Amino acid sequence: QSGQQNTGTALQSGNVARSTINLTQRKDNNMATLTQTQGDLNVIAVRQIPDNFDTQMNTTTISQAGSENEARLTQTGYNNSFSLTQTGNEHRVRQNGTNLFALQSGNGNTADLTQSGNGDGAAGGHTINFDQSGTSNTADIDQSGTGDNEITLIQQDDDNDATLSQDEGSNNIIVVNQNPDNAGTMGGMVMISQTGGSDNEARLSQTGKENELTLTQDGDGNILRLSGANNTAVQAGDDNTALLSQTGEDHIINFNQGGMRNSATITQMNGTF
Repeated sequence: QSGQQNTGTALQSGNVARSTINLTQRKDNNMATLTQTQGDLNVIAVRQIPDNFDTQMNTTTISQAGSENEARLTQTGYNNSFSLTQTGNEHRVRQNGTNLFALQSGNGNTADLTQSGNGDGAAGGHTINFDQSGTSNTADIDQSGTGDNEITLIQQDDDNDATLSQDEGSNNIIVVNQNPDNAGTMGGMVMISQTGGSDNEARLSQTGKENELTLTQDGDGNILRLSGANNTAVQAGDDNTALLSQTGEDHIINFNQGGMRNSATITQMNGTF
């Protein structure tokens, strides 16, 4: 669809498998609503890519049910929104092509993503790989199920917000990187909640100033650390705050604040620090 104020609506119903919906919309103020009600190994791929990067107000809504379905997104511009609901087993969110990360590029974009359901018992949970590049973006991501779920969120530039939760299950992972291009600019806000399971892991890197981190983990054997080989989560910059809470046993917090006027409040109950 080429032009402004277009609407794309697609529905696949019935127990179909290996079906694909591809939609490309250019310009601004476009809307895409795409639904797959049943089936396995289905794909929905949306590209909202205006010719002018300054265009705005595109909306994508995706709903998928079944197993091992995949949602792919590329949105560029300003004030775009992405809403996703996936129910069932082992769903994925990524970008079109070979890129592993779904992409919102621009300022003032919002993403509201929900995955629910159970794995197949073979370390098969849900996966979300999401990249927001720009300022004043917001991501709200929730996963629930028996475990082995993964969220990886990258927010580049400043003043971004992220609320990430994994409810139920064990061996879940949340990875957050909020890294402004300029280390002296305003940082972001991250709220992480991992509840109702054990052996969950949160991995964090925040740079900039005035970052905020709130972490809540319950169960046993949960960890806060950094991504990759480094074992210590990081807030780098000035005037950062961290509120860290773990309830249960055998928890680990490896956390470093570098800069001035930072504060950290750490609470572990029924565990050791």
